[in-house]
Amino acid sequence: MSRLFAALLQDINGGAANPANPANPPPPISRLATLARVPSFTGELEARIRAMAGRWRWMEDELQERLEAAKENPAGWIMCLDDDERSAAKCEQAGVRFLP
Repeated sequence: MSRLFAALLQDINGGAANPANPANPPPPISRLATLARVPSFTGELEARIRAMAGRWRWMEDELQERLEAAKENPAGWIMCLDDDERSAAKCEQAGVRFLP
């Protein structure tokens, strides 16, 4: 294994942690690692997608397509929903209606 590959692998894994050394604690769980453990498709995820559909004024067939896509890639949809919900919240705080 090359040194570059080893360095990249260590970086991806958050670096080596030494539990005996408090100055070198284990790295926090990365967002990617968290997303890797997302359940397949939940009622909460469906509800969030339906709320997004309302904001974006999707037609029923568009909503169904996206619900099917979310079943195949829930982690990707969670990231997308997080961004969309953040944008909507910023608009509400500014006192304007969110129009994507």
